[in-house]
Amino acid sequence: ATSRSAMDSRVAPAPPPRAQTLQEHYSQHLPKYTSNSVITFQKKTRATEGDLGLLYYSATLCEPTSFKLMLVTLILPCIVTLVIFGAIPLGLPNTDSDKDKVVWLFVTNAFTYTTFTALLGMLFYSVLDENKPYQAWYTYLPLGAVTYASQSGFMLLVYGEHEQTFPLMGLVPLGMAAITTLVGLRFTRVMVWKCNCGYFHDQLRRFRGVIVIITVYLVALGCWVMLYRLTGSRKNQAGQIALPFLLLFLAFGFKKWILAATDGFPLIIAMLMAGLWVENLDDVFQVIVFPASVDLEEAKPVIALWLRKVLENLAYLLFLTEHWFDFRVWIKDALKRLFKPKMRDKPRAEVIREDLNLDDRGHSNQRPGYLRRQVQFFSFKIISQVSANVLFLVAAPILRYGPNERYYPMSEHVTRGTSDLDTLSDKDFLYAMILAGVNIATSAFTGYIGYIVIRSHYYRVYRQLNELYGSLITSPRYFLLIFSILLSSQLLAVGFLQYHNRLWFSSDTQPPGE
Repeated sequence: ATSRSAMDSRVAPAPPPRAQTLQEHYSQHLPKYTSNSVITFQKKTRATEGDLGLLYYSATLCEPTSFKLMLVTLILPCIVTLVIFGAIPLGLPNTDSDKDKVVWLFVTNAFTYTTFTALLGMLFYSVLDENKPYQAWYTYLPLGAVTYASQSGFMLLVYGEHEQTFPLMGLVPLGMAAITTLVGLRFTRVMVWKCNCGYFHDQLRRFRGVIVIITVYLVALGCWVMLYRLTGSRKNQAGQIALPFLLLFLAFGFKKWILAATDGFPLIIAMLMAGLWVENLDDVFQVIVFPASVDLEEAKPVIALWLRKVLENLAYLLFLTEHWFDFRVWIKDALKRLFKPKMRDKPRAEVIREDLNLDDRGHSNQRPGYLRRQVQFFSFKIISQVSANVLFLVAAPILRYGPNERYYPMSEHVTRGTSDLDTLSDKDFLYAMILAGVNIATSAFTGYIGYIVIRSHYYRVYRQLNELYGSLITSPRYFLLIFSILLSSQLLAVGFLQYHNRLWFSSDTQPPGE
């Protein structure tokens, strides 16, 4: 009895702290959203408490830090490209003096392809471990140093031996960068991957395939640039209209190739390679070449380019519809049966509407995985288009009026074609700047329309992607990857137009005015 009385007289222990509900959590972390606002959001969207995380993800895009980071992602690559190609004076390209070649050899060209190699290394390290896409600075140092030395030394020998530029010279450093990376990544294992196991070598073998594909893609873009110059004539509007659509099919083919080659990679890294990298090379090459090769006073080529971008964006939204996916499954099955007789005895393919695999790449007949892929591609496309046109607005005035104006086709001293197309007048240049501004507005508008469509009709996909990646462009984990992809694409595109690389200028033995 005494013991029972003593136990009853003790103070009951305090109950354990109650876990915060998501409603309370997001109300606390988003001061401008009250608890009632969260409840209203839940009612309007019919979302469960677990879906309220979307409110947080959506609001992070409005935070000052995220907005500033987004501006850095879009603008800083343009500024770096402007400084490397436009602000640092180049020497005369065709001269016996080595002093005139110093800036191009040790700054412009070396920086362009060292950045390209660093991007490849960063992507490979992300393939090994997507949770650690960035390694310590010293892991990049050997690969970067070897790339810089090989670019500077080899091009000094090649350029110095000829004493002058020669047609297609820009493909030589591209090949050197690809070879350096193909060989060099093998020797970085001791610094980035302690285990000498099969996983490292399997991923390296797959990634070497990606390096080969992207190098072939860049060579194809170089040929496309030269073709644009050859068709740059007032009398050849058909060629000016057809070439943007030729680039569309070229980018589509290489995107499918990259997708097939990255099946063994982490999903987000594969999507960045196929969705952002390939598309951004397409956009930035088109934006930077078009004004230099087309008569902008003619409406048809300008409308064709603008229409191509609009239709491309709207096509991604069309690909989200149920009717399109049903047709896609049917046509793929019909073509397989047509070209593979063994398939004719098998049951016909059926659409799978259940979400059986969150890591699905969109190749299969599972509609949820295909929807996630197309939404990511649409988002990357908008980012890519805006970035490419911002590059033109930022860099084109310096490339036209700066110290290196004679070495770029947007200069008033350079003819825009091999026939009767004259130089880019101030009026035409103004039209080009206006076109870039219109393209930014169009991309932003179609991006907003796409956001409304996806949020309204494909809410489950929207929720899944936000839960997986959040705001990707402002994510500390992937920010540098996106920045590096945009920077490398811009450096390569402007470099392919520079006289010293002799791609756009392949038929010009001397730069204008020399």
